[in-house]
Amino acid sequence: MVMMMAAAVRRGSEAFFIGSQIQQCQMKIMGMILLLSPTTPSLLSSNHSNSISSSTCTSSSSSSRNRRDKRKHDDACSFRNIDDALASFNHMLHRKPLPCIIQFTKLLSAIVKMGQYYDTVISLTKQMELAGLSPNIYTLSILINCFSHLQRVDLAFSVLAKIIKLGLQPTIVTFTTLINWLCKVGKFAQAMELFDDMVARGCRPDVYTYTTIINGLCKIGETAAAAGLLKKMEEAGCQPNVVTYSTIIDSHRKDRRGLCNFSQWKEASALLNEMRSLNIMPDIVTFNVLVDTICKEGKVSEAQGYFGKAFRLFRAMQSTYSKPNLVMYNILIDAMCKSGNLRDARKLFSELFVKGLQPNAQIYTTIINGLCKEGLLDEALEAFRNMEEDGCPPDEISYNVIIRGFLHHKDESRAVQLIGEMRDKGFIADVGTTAW
Repeated sequence: MVMMMAAAVRRGSEAFFIGSQIQQCQMKIMGMILLLSPTTPSLLSSNHSNSISSSTCTSSSSSSRNRRDKRKHDDACSFRNIDDALASFNHMLHRKPLPCIIQFTKLLSAIVKMGQYYDTVISLTKQMELAGLSPNIYTLSILINCFSHLQRVDLAFSVLAKIIKLGLQPTIVTFTTLINWLCKVGKFAQAMELFDDMVARGCRPDVYTYTTIINGLCKIGETAAAAGLLKKMEEAGCQPNVVTYSTIIDSHRKDRRGLCNFSQWKEASALLNEMRSLNIMPDIVTFNVLVDTICKEGKVSEAQGYFGKAFRLFRAMQSTYSKPNLVMYNILIDAMCKSGNLRDARKLFSELFVKGLQPNAQIYTTIINGLCKEGLLDEALEAFRNMEEDGCPPDEISYNVIIRGFLHHKDESRAVQLIGEMRDKGFIADVGTTAW
């Protein structure tokens, strides 16, 4: 299914194919281990089957003690910092008998969630192995995640080979982690192969797996293939989420071959309607992309029609929990100014203060530029001075915009004054300003 899509993007790179023949898989990936992971031989060794029995929690004589240990460990998982986590790990590692692998795995998971100690988790896993603890599928999946975050997808695959060799069943999390990181490092053909192999193994993709592949397709410009996979996803009974839809809609905006850039707003709108029919409320990113697309699509002669669509979408968003942010206000104000609709642009700018939103330098500069183009220099200068009062001092772009406005309307005296201010602040006039 998906391999047909992958054919268009293959560039002759060798795939990490994990076939149904386990012996073949082991030979291929274990060969990679010997070449690429000399520093982690103990971690990937095959002696786990000889691990001591204390790694299990099945002994009836120790069950009550394990329950007590589990309660203590669960409390310890809310660590203040990495030092607390390491202290807890060392305490657990020196217990007799050892706590079960599940408790260690929870601790490793808590450290991973701290977001920066991936190499530490790898080291702790090696210590667990040396103590005789056999990893389970969740421990090894955490290890794959850590190697991936360290951009060592090759070593992550060696852990996958270990999973298969131990007779464990990779989970959807295991596969999705690898697929995600293959996409991130640009090995998209391999990601597609792994996706197909996952399906062949009877591991059903979830919304996160599908969205990862769709995002990868969109990043390489295969928007049509991504839309096709969206349909396959729905046919398989897996409901897309807001991220899935937003990814495709944004890709349409960026891709010159996409829907929105070829005046096919109806199809993009259909995606939005589909989201609503599934009770999936578009988030701020989706709305921003759609409004930006509509505004940029409209030619001056057709501007009112397009802005009408954008503005209706904008007002619809205001009735949801995803309130418009500064990005969306700036998109609309900029589009209105460029089309000569300064009156509505000013109204929208004033609305920011009513809504409790603080304009940033970009929005101020946008409205100042619109005022200058209409020759409303006094009002432009007033807005420019208000920036400082509102805690949003003009930046280099703001100065260049208003100076060009004064020069364009032959108001050299005020332009010279602003140029002096600009230099005092250490800003530099750009080519467009000095050309006057």
